[in-house]
Amino acid sequence: MLREYKIDPKSVKFVYYPDHLMNRSRQIILKNLSEEQLSILEKTLEGKSRRFY
Repeated sequence: MLREYKIDPKSVKFVYYPDHLMNRSRQIILKNLSEEQLSILEKTLEGKSRRFY
């Protein structure tokens, strides 16, 4: 389940906690995103998870 995310000028980092890892997290990092892609992700994620900085 996605718990946190961070949006930077050219990348997005997702932090999630799979059920099978017992309190351990995994990260997915999307790099070299365009402004349009970042905007779409930001609108999609709004209110869905905790944003961290």
